[in-house]
Amino acid sequence: MKYDGYRAQVHVDGAAKIFTRGHDWTHRFSRIAKSFKLKSQTIFDGEIVVVHEDRTNFSELQADLAKGRQDRMVFYAFDIHNGEDLRGKPQLYRKDRLKELIEMLDPPILYSEHTKVTGRSCSRLPGG
Repeated sequence: MKYDGYRAQVHVDGAAKIFTRGHDWTHRFSRIAKSFKLKSQTIFDGEIVVVHEDRTNFSELQADLAKGRQDRMVFYAFDIHNGEDLRGKPQLYRKDRLKELIEMLDPPILYSEHTKVTGRSCSRLPGG
């Protein structure tokens, strides 16, 4: 799935901090950061997007950021790094661990399903 948003890492260690392009943007994505209610030390890799007309829309995300609006922003998590050394594990193993954690959280945090595609990207969301 190709998302049209900001690639972000969410570092959870008690409170969550959100980094994008090396900058701490927790204050700009505070609603999402507050939704990561986990006690385990974990890093989530994903994309922050705004969904508009069943598609992720970067222009709408930028407009919402400019207005300080966060109610339409969601975080699609697609990989995880936690206390377990996952570096040598297959991606599907990591995705299983990720899904277990995401199921304990509520929107705006969503699990990015694993898909197998060849050569074609799609920005339409599943079910849209």
